[in-house]
Amino acid sequence: MFALVIVLGLGTNGALGALRSNVPPPFSTLALVIAAATIYTLYPGSTQRISEAVRRFQSRRYSIKASFLTFEDGTLIGSKALPGETVIDQDLFGATLDVIQNFMRTSFPILRGKSLSSISHGTYTLVVERARHTYLTVVLEGEETDQLRRQMRDLLLEFETNNRAVLAQWRGMPEEAKGTDSMLSAFFAEAPLL
Repeated sequence: MFALVIVLGLGTNGALGALRSNVPPPFSTLALVIAAATIYTLYPGSTQRISEAVRRFQSRRYSIKASFLTFEDGTLIGSKALPGETVIDQDLFGATLDVIQNFMRTSFPILRGKSLSSISHGTYTLVVERARHTYLTVVLEGEETDQLRRQMRDLLLEFETNNRAVLAQWRGMPEEAKGTDSMLSAFFAEAPLL
């Protein structure tokens, strides 16, 4: 668009200049729209809105079915499923992921120090993001995106910051962690585009 404004601006501005017209050059004033859009995009306060818009656009590539927050020892802190989805046995969920991860590390020594990032089965994918004490798993149908991972990481880091004391002294009581439900629900919220 910027290149089009430049080309058309040079043509019309040249013609209007040669004719010595009093009409304001139309495409030069359109450059102000581009400048305003650039300032809006680069303004630090707008980053969140743009990020949200990109995430919502890319979310058309997948459908989130469930989200799970698990402590590093395999204790399920909370879960949320899309209404109408089959609910899994939550007691087995964390333990099963832990067993799969241990199997991968034991069977493939090259993976030591690494953690599970996703598991695919048919059209479903379990996307896993880790923080210091917890990990977040999202079950989706379709194709994961970098924007989804970024959202998961941001929400997980915010959760751990807000629950630093509880997680450092974890006693296996999920109700002690604050903000679990709102964090897990964020994956199902449809925020309006700004």
